[in-house]
Amino acid sequence: MSRCPGAAARRGVGEKRPSRLQLSVLPPPGPLPRLLPASLFLSFYLPGLRRKGRGKSHGVQRRGRRRRRQQLVGREGERQEGQAVAGRGDHRLAHLLQHHHDRGIVHCAIVHTSVLVTGVQVSSRIFMVWFITHSIKQIQNEESVILFLVVWTVTEITRYSFYTFNMLNHLPYFIKWARYNFFIILYPVGVVGELLTIYTALPYVKRSGMYSVRLPNKYNVSFDYYYFLLIVMVSYVPLFPQLYFHMLRQRRRVLHGEVIVEKDD
Repeated sequence: MSRCPGAAARRGVGEKRPSRLQLSVLPPPGPLPRLLPASLFLSFYLPGLRRKGRGKSHGVQRRGRRRRRQQLVGREGERQEGQAVAGRGDHRLAHLLQHHHDRGIVHCAIVHTSVLVTGVQVSSRIFMVWFITHSIKQIQNEESVILFLVVWTVTEITRYSFYTFNMLNHLPYFIKWARYNFFIILYPVGVVGELLTIYTALPYVKRSGMYSVRLPNKYNVSFDYYYFLLIVMVSYVPLFPQLYFHMLRQRRRVLHGEVIVEKDD
């Protein structure tokens, strides 16, 4: 029997009384039930829109950074390829000129110069071009390589100009003077460039072990190219003064000798 007969009459005869759980879930009266779905929609949908927009902007930024990196990598690759092509062209030219300069030993019989001096010069240049500069790619852009190549170029232009005009019996005095005076500065500078190039190549030779023969092998012979280069550098000490003083003697004989003859005449 209900304690409150008026409540039963208000609910109706067949209507059940709601439980406490149902009463707690029901929304309170007022305008809030109408605003609740909209607030839930905005709270879930707007952050999604913000994340979506931010994702798009981040995606555009990432694509832009990726495109810029690709452009930078492409430019760097083109620059390195251009340098490599230019380097290959320069070294091919050096190889071609050195190949023709190797015939200088045969030309000694024509121009009446020292076979020993010419042989030492040609051998050192073959060694520098093929066994140092050509074999070790990492040193081909060093300043020391440019240094001795410039010295070689000026020296050979002067030397072969002297031989050509001398064979034609029409030797200008400036060519003769340049032949026996330029070497005073060019020879030491060229030797410095060659020694610096060999010194720069030493770490690469030591790491790679190029041209070296290790034991054991069937010939029972070992060879270390690193120590061979050290010996070559030391050999410049006795050989360079001999070549240099030989040129000084040639200079005194050619220049001062002809001046004395002209005074006697």
